[in-house]
Amino acid sequence: MIPINESLKKNKPAIIGEPSFLNYKGYTVFSRFTFDRFHRFPKGYFQDEACFIFAEQGAFNLRSPYHLYEVNKSQGVLLKCMDYFLESPSKQHMNSSIELVGVFLYPEMIQEVMKFETIESEFVENFYGSGVPIDNIITNFKESLQYLFDNPRLANELMIKTKLIEFVLLMVYSGQAPNLNEFLSALFKSHTLDFKKTIVANLYSDLSLEEWAHLTGVSLATFKRIFKEIYGSSPMKYLTERKLERSCELLVQTDRSIMDIALESGFNSLGTFNRNFKSHYKLTPSEFRKQKKNERELTI
Repeated sequence: MIPINESLKKNKPAIIGEPSFLNYKGYTVFSRFTFDRFHRFPKGYFQDEACFIFAEQGAFNLRSPYHLYEVNKSQGVLLKCMDYFLESPSKQHMNSSIELVGVFLYPEMIQEVMKFETIESEFVENFYGSGVPIDNIITNFKESLQYLFDNPRLANELMIKTKLIEFVLLMVYSGQAPNLNEFLSALFKSHTLDFKKTIVANLYSDLSLEEWAHLTGVSLATFKRIFKEIYGSSPMKYLTERKLERSCELLVQTDRSIMDIALESGFNSLGTFNRNFKSHYKLTPSEFRKQKKNERELTI
């Protein structure tokens, strides 16, 4: 994991009101933020912590290297330490604020509190991302956290330690792992990101090159070098061509609007899509669709 690119830090949305923190022995264990409207920003780190994130108000997506998760009042996400983004679920929701609550699990602190033993087992979950339904038990836990956020004078270290233990046990008993040791061992197990798998999983996103580098956990220069070694092309050229191929499929196979197809294919605006499409195919998307329709009719 490398430091967040300075250009990406500028994308962080404004915070509404005062954020809330519950700390244990110098560690931020629970936090609550309300963010103003946003498009995408990277998750920062205190240390090499795993985390559980849920939305108390609004909804957002969490883009991990291998998956895009929807986070709302009925589903949270549990992840080990890695680079990922929080995103607005759609262009239409960029004007909505969200209240986000995070639970942070630090290896050294959890080792001290839970006294678990790191083990090797056949349990294969690596927690690169795991959606967690918010059932009644977790809802009750969330409500107890909100009470502590609103009444910080009650949140002494013993109380916070107790809530932390409660959370870990809830994750185990909710089916995240067979037992405590296997859950924590998998959560904190070291990992190496699969570069190609990350590219394939996010191929039709509108990530910038700086955001791609962040998601793959390397510098921009290293990202470009590795990409060229694997794909034999520059990232911009390869990714644009794959998006255009996808847009052609959608233009021929569906009746969706050009705008919808542009966004579905990973272009961040209709203008960018039209410009790239015309440059590559010498036709506008509408002309391409009409041409393919005429060709099909001639073969009938």
